[in-house]
Amino acid sequence: MSVMMRRHPSVFERLSGLSRPTFLIEPRELPFGFLLRPGEARPRLEIVADPSVIQPTARICGSLKILIELLEGRIDGDALFFSRELTVEGSTEAVVALRNAVDGAGVDVVADLLSILGPLSKPARKIVHAAGSAGGRIVHFLHAVRNVAVASATRRLDSHDAKLSDMERRIATLESHGALRRRTSR
Repeated sequence: MSVMMRRHPSVFERLSGLSRPTFLIEPRELPFGFLLRPGEARPRLEIVADPSVIQPTARICGSLKILIELLEGRIDGDALFFSRELTVEGSTEAVVALRNAVDGAGVDVVADLLSILGPLSKPARKIVHAAGSAGGRIVHFLHAVRNVAVASATRRLDSHDAKLSDMERRIATLESHGALRRRTSR
């Protein structure tokens, strides 16, 4: 968000007229969404594990590729909306304000992210472009982030599953021994 604020301040200035909107952006391929809070003193973008529990001002859902192309102003959101490749719910005023704010802002997601590297951003950009399309790179990156974030939880769940299976085996063994004793004591 700091890169976006530094490189594209006009986007946030255009949204300042709205009363603290929240935008839930849901890439269909990802198991999480992004909650954008542009109207705060310090705009924020949060990853939301369960987007269904959020009550945003507006919800925007589409493929990650389409969402990035919309942000970069390379495709027409109206056409995508009517073809149902893009789903928009909630405040029309807020969505139109967001669209107007990003239109013509010159957002380039890859260049904006790589700008963090300073003088190394140009060579890094060449490497990134050699690796494939922007949407594919970002999806791969976000999957890697998700995998790192859930790896610890997955290990704990696997450990709990193993313990539960062991307990179930022990209970079954005890039950079978108890059943044998009842039969022999008659």
